[in-house]
Amino acid sequence: MNGIHDLGGMQDMGDLPFEANEPVFHEDWERQVLGTNVVLNMLGAYTVHELRYSMERIPPLQYLASPYFLHWLDGIERLLLEKGYVTQEELASGRSSSASPPGRRPAGPPPQHPAPPPPSNPPRFKVGDRIRARNLNPRTHTRLPRYVRGRLGTVAACPGAFEFADGLAQGKGGDLQHVYSVRFEGSELWGPDAGPKDAVYIDLYESYIEAP
Repeated sequence: MNGIHDLGGMQDMGDLPFEANEPVFHEDWERQVLGTNVVLNMLGAYTVHELRYSMERIPPLQYLASPYFLHWLDGIERLLLEKGYVTQEELASGRSSSASPPGRRPAGPPPQHPAPPPPSNPPRFKVGDRIRARNLNPRTHTRLPRYVRGRLGTVAACPGAFEFADGLAQGKGGDLQHVYSVRFEGSELWGPDAGPKDAVYIDLYESYIEAP
């Protein structure tokens, strides 16, 4: 989806603050959010792709005004509500209710899913091929950055086939797709203002790219 989270290549977003000797956590609650996310992932409550998509749905002004770990907390709470693990009343009170929500699953090991079969088709592209990133604007999660859409690049490596993150983000099966590491020249992305040696490498699923 196109949202405020996808800031790559944008200008005039303000200075980036750098804090000397910055700690990993500024507040204890940030440490707790990280730990909670690790445990919920281990229990199979959601995938990292679902969490990314949940954070991408934070309203833009709220997203820009909130710190990093608050994005995580907002995303986690939204997922737990949508999946029926907690109720809004429980989040507000910080306490579990006596009645279990219908969608709540018992504690235990994460559910096991069979590995998806390998792609039936061979890779369409090889190292050195010129490709174009497709101009897609999906309404859900995507790993295709806006600033490369419609731009020409060169396949630099073919690391293999991986589960499709866009499907995993919606709780669907992640069919395997061929993935390509694509080099985009700075001049192709930002025009003559780019440095002569500037380039960006991005791993792209096969459904993201096409022949020019």
